Amino acid sequence: MDAKSEENILKAIETFKRAAGRFLLNTDAETAEELTAYLRAVGERVLKKMAPTDLHYRFFLVDLPVANAFAIPGARIYVSRKLVAFTRSEDELAGILAREGAFFLRNDFGFRTLAWKELRKYSRRHLVGLAGELVAGVTPEHYRRWGKAGIRAQLLDIRKKKLEMDFVFQHDDRSMHVLNAVSPGFTCSLPFAHYLCEHIR
Repeated sequence: MDAKSEENILKAIETFKRAAGRFLLNTDAETAEELTAYLRAVGERVLKKMAPTDLHYRFFLVDLPVANAFAIPGARIYVSRKLVAFTRSEDELAGILAREGAFFLRNDFGFRTLAWKELRKYSRRHLVGLAGELVAGVTPEHYRRWGKAGIRAQLLDIRKKKLEMDFVFQHDDRSMHVLNAVSPGFTCSLPFAHYLCEHIR
């Protein structure tokens, strides 16, 4: 990696850390300290059972509208308060933290490379540059307003240790569920609806 690329990535990490900081627990100090201490205690328990590594894992509790956990370069693992509330036991939370930590340690499905690539998209210039590869004439000057960066959910097959790249269907005799629907435009398209109806039949 050349010096310029490394500099851009470090800037992207700092941008992400500032963005994540907006979601740090918005509650009274005592409750925030108690919840964070619980998360980090479970995290330390997990680290003791993991293979030795030079990575310095850190755990952060954040306020998000969904139950979610995610890791970014620098071995920083973020867990939403809602996810902690939804876990049925300390062991379940430990399993989630272990899985997030293992992404960096084992580099399943090229996770480290993927994390770096996704993190760079927090840079406006880089993201507009990617758009310019799809549409001629797109430049950063065309974008005077900029919304908040979001997190795109993608289904993870924990048995095969890989990201699902297509729709996943699950059903019983009374219901049909479409999982991993990452593209609203495709999900709502008539051809997809036709395919789904045929699948249900």
